[in-house]
Amino acid sequence: MSRQVPGHKPSRLERAEWFFTFLVFFAGFFFLAYEEKTDLQWYFRVGSIYAGVLGWMVVQVLKRRRS
Repeated sequence: MSRQVPGHKPSRLERAEWFFTFLVFFAGFFFLAYEEKTDLQWYFRVGSIYAGVLGWMVVQVLKRRRS
């Protein structure tokens, strides 16, 4: 994650990186903090964690290819 300087607009990859980071964080938080009442809630939370990690890894590969 790059340093923010005045007038710097984050690139699409930087925004995507933050999106997937927060997705993993909040999905993990709700996974640990609240009890799932149905199997669907459990699958949604675990699926969100996997989607976030996979998306974050794809962003890292794309960032490496661009540099």
